[in-house]
Amino acid sequence: MRPAGTLQNTLKIGQFCVLLGIFSFPIGCGPAEVKTHPLPQTFPTEHVFHVPETEVQAAIEKMCRDPRKIFPNPANHPPLLVLIWKGERGAKGLPLYRHMVNRDDAYLSCEEEPVCKSTVYTDRHGEPLEYLADFQIHILPQGSNETYVRVMALHPRVVIGRKFVFGSGGFGMGKIYAEVRPTTLEESEVLSALRKHLRADEKRREPAEGERKAEEDEDIL
Repeated sequence: MRPAGTLQNTLKIGQFCVLLGIFSFPIGCGPAEVKTHPLPQTFPTEHVFHVPETEVQAAIEKMCRDPRKIFPNPANHPPLLVLIWKGERGAKGLPLYRHMVNRDDAYLSCEEEPVCKSTVYTDRHGEPLEYLADFQIHILPQGSNETYVRVMALHPRVVIGRKFVFGSGGFGMGKIYAEVRPTTLEESEVLSALRKHLRADEKRREPAEGERKAEEDEDIL
């Protein structure tokens, strides 16, 4: 005959396993079906800026990392994007920095949180699914005053549901993801945000350059 204490422990373990199984199920009727709505055309993801590489990097540093100011259709609760350069904390585990050609690149991390609502990927009712990806900004100088920039979406996914999960911190809510292909739209929006910032920097420089030229003209006179 099994001891009472052992039987009670077995029952507790069984109850825990049942609860764990219950809390692992998705909320609602299950994960959403992902519908793809192809774009009528691809969007530009690369551009040659007529400024030195250092100015592009400085603009990336100053560029707003709030997805609500980058993406026209942001997620409900977007995170601030985390900027990483080679040699900084967090860069060691990133595969792109293993290649010398990427040594000057910037990495924007979404910290595993959605940044926008996709117009390409929707549920079966046509409602936009929340989209997340990290972004690599490839920077390549082309002479002293030209810099090639290309934006790439890495590990793009959409949120298709939520579920209860159990971890070391206890019970909580977790997202269910589905992998998707890059669309070029989100990459183009990041590139556009960088372009706007570079134009703003250029406008700020124009008065100073005009004043300097006026001073030079006065010196000549």
